[in-house]
Amino acid sequence: MKKKFLLIIFSSVSVLINAQSSNTIDSVLKLIPSMQDTARASAFFEVGNTYYLKGMNDSALYYFNLSMEKAKIYNNQKQVCDLNLIMAKCYMHLQKYDEALELLFKSISIAEKESFSQVTATAKYLISIVYDSQLRPKEALQFSNEAEKEFIKLKDTAGLLSLYPQLVTNYGKNGDVVKAVSFFRQGLDLFNRYEKSVGISSSEKEHLPLKRMALIFNAAIIMEHDIDLQLALSEVKKLEYKIKDGENDYEKFEVNTLMGIINLRLKRYKDAQFYGEEAAKWMRPESGNYDQLADVYEIIYTAADSLGDYRKAYHAFSLYKSFKDSIYKIKSLEAIHSVEAKYESKKKEEQINTLNREKRSQKILAIISIAGLLFVLGLLTFALRAKKLQKKLLLTEKEAQKADLEQKMYELEQTALRAQMNPHFIFNCLNSVQRFIIGNDAEGANEYLSTFANLIRQTLENSGKKLIPLKDELRYLETYIKMEQLRSNNKFDYDISVSPEVDQTDTRIPNMIVQPYIENSIHHGMIHGNERKGFIKLDISQSKKLNFVIDDNGAGIKSKNIIQTNKDGHNSMGGAITEKRIAMYNSLHEDKIELEIIDKAEKGSLETGTSVILKFPLNN
Repeated sequence: MKKKFLLIIFSSVSVLINAQSSNTIDSVLKLIPSMQDTARASAFFEVGNTYYLKGMNDSALYYFNLSMEKAKIYNNQKQVCDLNLIMAKCYMHLQKYDEALELLFKSISIAEKESFSQVTATAKYLISIVYDSQLRPKEALQFSNEAEKEFIKLKDTAGLLSLYPQLVTNYGKNGDVVKAVSFFRQGLDLFNRYEKSVGISSSEKEHLPLKRMALIFNAAIIMEHDIDLQLALSEVKKLEYKIKDGENDYEKFEVNTLMGIINLRLKRYKDAQFYGEEAAKWMRPESGNYDQLADVYEIIYTAADSLGDYRKAYHAFSLYKSFKDSIYKIKSLEAIHSVEAKYESKKKEEQINTLNREKRSQKILAIISIAGLLFVLGLLTFALRAKKLQKKLLLTEKEAQKADLEQKMYELEQTALRAQMNPHFIFNCLNSVQRFIIGNDAEGANEYLSTFANLIRQTLENSGKKLIPLKDELRYLETYIKMEQLRSNNKFDYDISVSPEVDQTDTRIPNMIVQPYIENSIHHGMIHGNERKGFIKLDISQSKKLNFVIDDNGAGIKSKNIIQTNKDGHNSMGGAITEKRIAMYNSLHEDKIELEIIDKAEKGSLETGTSVILKFPLNN
């Protein structure tokens, strides 16, 4: 367990505000139209901050940007700096580090001109965290040292308490463990003095245990001597004694997790297992903190494995993996079926309503026609006006139906994107991990798990986007292909070629349309039923459209072996969903996505295999 403790305060308090936050947001939004422009910036900030505390960073960024527009109009530089800082935190939670850095350096530039020393200190502290996350330890250490000097000048003890865990991490990652442990001891002394001081707010007191745990955790994972680990353990036991009778389940979860980690480092496997299981008692899966929940089961299965309790180790490892991905994926697939059913039902209902409206309209026109014969000019004028009004109403209704249909298709698309990694693939990955473990191949297991975690992260990162840059799609596809290479013991090679005229940054395509066809080429064309070594080639070029050509040397899509594999083995749900998405896209756009699947043997080629040609519009 080599990561550092990232202290995200809203994780422990979001449950407390959820009951009130919706009412807060609604009440503020209702008041905004009646406010003066100068007050709107603060109102939008309040709404954004409420979303931020709930962990809803995308929604928070939307309202922070609205607040920023108003703050810039009235040249409120302090508010601009504060917004840059909190928006940078949102981007950090979303792992968009370049965007976060841009905002933080903007804050420093303004703060140095306006003498906003607190902003400068905080921005440098956050920059050190970003550089650490980007694996740039020297830059991270530089900015954490500069932040320390700023906080000392300001006599900001609370800022130093937040900074010290980062200083410990940065010195550790730069190889200076002695200095890291020294800062750990200084931090403990500062915590002890600060807790005894007067004038600390209740909210600050509430967060002190978590800040102390962050300091201990970041030190414990880099300590080299048992005597230092013993000190860390004794500090955690003090925290355990203080919070054991409290009502904060999150703190109990964290302190037991920390006890498990330190005992694991001390090779006290029974104690590590005990505290891991204690932490599990305080877990709340509904909180959504799956990474933290997975950490607990990582402690348990590592300790159990060291004690020779392989049954418990395997059980804990399975839970560890389930919290990482399987539960989320199964829920996503269930959501797809639910959304599809609702969509089809609503579509039929709208068709029936439209038919009934048309029948009623025909009756009205007949009555108007008869009345027109009797009353001639007067009712004829009325009939013409009624007809125009009817057309206008029908046009309005059709436009509303189209907008409603587009919304439902968008919701289905988002849910479908999150389900691209189907359970069959996930279970195969788990089986591959089990194979590495049984074969005592720790290095292979680590490499495989690392690639798999990267693939899941990219899937979740892209799932909320309708269109993504071509470079992000290619990065995802290469990670996926490497994953399949590892799982199949390198039964195939691959090549990805992009023509120079293609702009990979500005060109955007619908998310994850290509991956299911590459999956089919790998599973049906090469891994199954193909004795020779496979080869898959992906060519991207540009003419009137952006062209993807996926070519493999497998048995071909029409092969009996492939048909039998589809009947008895892997059945890719992703392909069916992708075809629906293409059809939906084409029904709403004049410029269509083109798809062609070719069996080389049917075209008279001497080579076997399948070619898939996808052509995307360039004006998305």
